[in-house]
Amino acid sequence: MPIDSPSRPALTSDAARVAAFYANQTRWLLRHATGTTVTAAPARVWTGLGLTAARTGSTGVLIVDPDHRPDPATLDRGLEFLRDTDSGDVLIWSVNDDPELELRFLSRGCTDSFRPRWMWRELPARFPATSNEPPDGVTIRVVAASDRDAIAAATTIPYVSPDQSQTTIDLATLPEDARQVWLLMAREQRPGAEGPVIGLAAVNFSSHNGVPVAGLFNLGVDPGQRRRGVGTALTWASCELAAGQGAIGLGLNATPDGERIYRALGFTDCGSGQTWYLTSARLRRPPTGLEVAWAERLGRGDLAELPAPVPGLAMPNGETPLAFAARFGQAGAARWLIGHGMEREIFPLWRLGMRDEARALMAYPRYRDARRPPELTTPLHEAIHAGDEDLARELIEAGADLTIRDAQHQSTALGWANALGRTEIATLIGEAGGTR
Repeated sequence: MPIDSPSRPALTSDAARVAAFYANQTRWLLRHATGTTVTAAPARVWTGLGLTAARTGSTGVLIVDPDHRPDPATLDRGLEFLRDTDSGDVLIWSVNDDPELELRFLSRGCTDSFRPRWMWRELPARFPATSNEPPDGVTIRVVAASDRDAIAAATTIPYVSPDQSQTTIDLATLPEDARQVWLLMAREQRPGAEGPVIGLAAVNFSSHNGVPVAGLFNLGVDPGQRRRGVGTALTWASCELAAGQGAIGLGLNATPDGERIYRALGFTDCGSGQTWYLTSARLRRPPTGLEVAWAERLGRGDLAELPAPVPGLAMPNGETPLAFAARFGQAGAARWLIGHGMEREIFPLWRLGMRDEARALMAYPRYRDARRPPELTTPLHEAIHAGDEDLARELIEAGADLTIRDAQHQSTALGWANALGRTEIATLIGEAGGTR
C-alpha cells in the first residue's frame, strides 16, 4: 500500500514525529528497567508528575515529560529514588530546550551532556529495492538466543555493556507474537563458520496515538570495521525490518558522526533535545539545600539577600559562579560577583556581551590561557565548543597557547575543533601553527 494512501496513517509535522519518537524512546528505556512498577522487587521505576526515574541495569535515567515540567520537589524525589536503589551514573532526557529545567538540574550537581538530534524517516508499506548491502564477507540478520555469547564477546562495539545488552537480547528473543524489540547484527563470515560480531542495531516498536512507529537505538560498529558500509547496511536493514513490522516511520537520535549516514538514507532533522549527566559520586553526595538555593537564585539574577560568594566557590555543576551566571544571561549577577571579588574571565564576559572587557583581558596569559573548571578548558576551548568563530579568531590573534589540553578529553584546541566539526576555526588554528 503506498505511503500516501488515505488508509495509511502518517505523522505530518516535525513536532508530531519528535513526540512519537520520544514516547518510543521512553518505552525503550523502561523496557530495560528490571522492574516495571514501584511494587516490583526490587523496584526499578518511579513515576512522579512530569518525571520518570528508572534503573536500567547498573545505571539510572530520568525522563522528563514533554508536556509537564517537573517541580523541584519532584526532581529531588526522582534523584532520591535512584540514590535509594543504588543507581550508578544518571542520564537525564528532555525532548526540548528548557532553561528553567536546566537551571534546576545544574543546581543539583548535573553537568551538560550531549544534544540529541532527533531524526525521522517515513517508511513505505513496501520497501524499495536497495544497493545498501553489507560489504563482502559480512552478513546481517536478526539475533537469535544462540548469539548471546558472541555478542557478549563484542566488547569493542559501542553500547555493548553487560548491564544492558543481556536485557536487550532477552527482549529481542521473545516469541515473535510478543516481541516489541528486535536486534540486528552484522557478523563476519569465515569458511565453514560465522566470525565475530562487528555491528549491532536495535529496533523498538510502539504505538503513539494509535500510530505504529519504531525507534532505532544502540547502532554501533566495531571501530576497526568502520568506513566499510556496515553502519549504512545496518541502518537500511533496520528500516526494512521496521516497515515489515508495520511501522509508518523510524526515528532516532543522531550523533554528529551518524547524521551524514542517516541523511543519505532519507532521514530528516526534526529538532534537537537536551540531556544532562550526573555522576554516581554526585548522586550519593548531593549539594546541600543552601547550595542549591544559592545556585538557583544566581541563575535567575535574584540577588536580594544573596550571601556574598566566598573565594574559590564552585557551583554544584563544577563551574565558577561567573560562568554559571553567564550561562543564564545574568549580566547584573556577573557584575555583582566581580564586585564581590570574583576573578574576571574572558568567555563569560564575552558571552554576556561585555566584549571590550573581555578583549582587555586577552593581553594577559593569566586570563587568555586560564584553565577553568569543571574540565579545565581554556577560553579558546570554550569558544570552539560554542562555535564562536569571532572569539576564537581574536584569542588566536592575541597569542592563545594552542598546545594546552583540557582535563577530560586531553585534547588541544585543534582536536576540539576537528571533533566538533568547527571547520573554519580548525583552519584558523592550523594557520597559526596549532597541532593535535
